Amino acid sequence: MEAKRQNRNTLLFVGFFLLAGILHVVENHCHNLPSPDYSAVTILFLVTFMIYTALLIFWIQSVRIRFLPSRERSYMIWIMLLMILYLCLRVFRYRIASSAAALRLSWYAYYVPLMLVPALFLMVCFRISSTGLKSVKWDERLLLFPGGILALLILTNDVHHLVFLPKPGIDSFIGSMGTYTYRLPFYLAYAWMILAISGGMFLLFRTYGNRKNKKTIVAVSVVVLLWVFLISLHTLKHIVEFIPPYESPEIHIFCMLAIFEICIRSGIIPHNENYAGFLAELPMPLMITDRAYCPVYRAKEGIGAGREELSASLAAPVYPEPDRKLCGRQIHGGYAFWIEDESGIRNANRNLQEANELLESENTLVEYENRQKEQSAYLRSRHRIYHEIAEIMYPYQKRIAEQLNEMRPGTKDFRDRIAGISVLNAYVKRKTNLLLMASEKEMIPTQEIFAALSESCRYLSYAGVRASVEEEGFLRPEGSDGQESAMTANLAIALYDAFEMLAEQLTGRASFLMISYSKEGLRLAADTDFVPDVTGIALPVRTEYIDDIQYVTIPAEERRCLV
Repeated sequence: MEAKRQNRNTLLFVGFFLLAGILHVVENHCHNLPSPDYSAVTILFLVTFMIYTALLIFWIQSVRIRFLPSRERSYMIWIMLLMILYLCLRVFRYRIASSAAALRLSWYAYYVPLMLVPALFLMVCFRISSTGLKSVKWDERLLLFPGGILALLILTNDVHHLVFLPKPGIDSFIGSMGTYTYRLPFYLAYAWMILAISGGMFLLFRTYGNRKNKKTIVAVSVVVLLWVFLISLHTLKHIVEFIPPYESPEIHIFCMLAIFEICIRSGIIPHNENYAGFLAELPMPLMITDRAYCPVYRAKEGIGAGREELSASLAAPVYPEPDRKLCGRQIHGGYAFWIEDESGIRNANRNLQEANELLESENTLVEYENRQKEQSAYLRSRHRIYHEIAEIMYPYQKRIAEQLNEMRPGTKDFRDRIAGISVLNAYVKRKTNLLLMASEKEMIPTQEIFAALSESCRYLSYAGVRASVEEEGFLRPEGSDGQESAMTANLAIALYDAFEMLAEQLTGRASFLMISYSKEGLRLAADTDFVPDVTGIALPVRTEYIDDIQYVTIPAEERRCLV
């Protein structure tokens, strides 16, 4: 069926083309009569023009139907549109234009399609020639530049006269033969046309030869010979007086069209055909209808939906059956409908949901295991810290135990020794606390040092030393800009160790002890002339005896302020 329709269209096309040639001969014969009927001549001219235009539009439409959007399709359509422009310019020049300027400009405009069509023809040949595509590494659209530049030079000839130079004494330059001379760009223009068309033909013949398609080679050869014959026949009319059936525009147009059609039908240019047979073999529910929802093409698996369901599917998918989604879309001349089977998607979603539930359970177990591991790691870390602190504090606890074993209740020095043990016990308690804080953070607020010193001072009073700590320096020391002060954990522990060693030496030798904290560091003031031994203290200690008061200063240069 498809082949019959194609053959019928071909015969009709060729028949109308031959009819146009006959009408052209009759028109010229009527025009050359001694008393011509110009209305009949005009009618014949217009009918011929309409036949040519209709044939070109018909072929453009067939190209749009047979080809998917591609560069080849675009180039061929532009060629035919430019050819229609060529025919329209001829109508304008010989039937409408009356002024010299209009005649001259329409003559110039002839060369726009004459320059661009060969370029487009060569571009099509590059695209459809597999050898050309392998050998050319650049964009074939660059071929438009030579033709475009030459066309622009011809259109602007009135400005520079680089293409056509009017002869002296010509008052009305309209492009009549013998009124001008040719210059170099004109010869370049014709050389470009010959070179582009010859190059395209060479690529086509090479493509046909590679594919070993003898019928195609013969068909193209016949078209080329016919092309040359018709051009020669058209040229011969200037020597022998006769009327050729076709003018040069029609010869170029339809010979080029014939070459393209041979390329299409031989498969050189891939295209679509036999839509009904193709769709009938598709193993999927698909249907194409006209505007009245009457089926035009059906796939092997039909669609049993009614008109209302088809109409509704154009706006939103509908479900005539569970898990079968009917979709529709408007296309040129009608509608396309298809059904999507969503059972696989539903099964996949169910499997995915089950997998997600399993993953969620596994993630819960993994999260629980991670929490257990973190807790175990934390306990191991705390155990290690406690063990290290116990090792550090063991000597002091041993001292406390030995002193307790040596004491006897009721003796004279029992109370004094209990007071000394209380001071040492407070030191052990507070230093342990500082070591625990040091294991968790680098900086310790000076408020913690104040609390440790205050507790130690409270127990020093039991040992006979009235001790007190000035709180202001610890809360807002000088140079801290009103911000809460802090120091490194190592420095805080070193200061507290130094205080304990000094306090033990001053017990029994001083009756009061004043402790302050400033930018200079920790400062102790005692009413004694005894100079403490600072050998075992890690920090530099400075002693001064002024006005019967012994001042001991322990620098704290690493102090920093918390933001």
